[in-house]
Amino acid sequence: MPLTGLPTTLQKLFDDPLPPSRRVLQCQTLALILATVESRQLDAAQESAWIRAAATHLFSSNMYKVLMWAATPGIVFRTANVRWSAFFKGTSLSSDVVGRTALVHPHVPRAMFNDDLAHVFIDVIWAAVNDTREESGAASLTLDRHDETGTSYRGAW
Repeated sequence: MPLTGLPTTLQKLFDDPLPPSRRVLQCQTLALILATVESRQLDAAQESAWIRAAATHLFSSNMYKVLMWAATPGIVFRTANVRWSAFFKGTSLSSDVVGRTALVHPHVPRAMFNDDLAHVFIDVIWAAVNDTREESGAASLTLDRHDETGTSYRGAW
């Protein structure tokens, strides 16, 4: 889908993407994610479904499926930072796993991870956890907290 009207730096990244071997600044990546989502002008349920489908497609691509191969939701939650760091440098993601539940914490500057992104990543992380060898959709994920002190997600499987 065409996307126009972005600031020059973002428009160039969208129109002429860098090769996979090159990194894009995380703030630019997040801005492009938001612009792509918002350009579709979907209602909340459609937006959530589109994000989950797009993220699932990404995680099953040749470039990233090795990160997900033979994983279970529990393994994905336990090793969340490995997967996060494949996409983002300079920030991290930690998880506290107890039994079949997990509390996931992105460690990002508050100004970089706004309310919209906090909600987008419900569906992105859901897709990562559910793109596993176990039954698709077996895990749940909700936004546990998003305030001035940080963001956390609660997962179960």
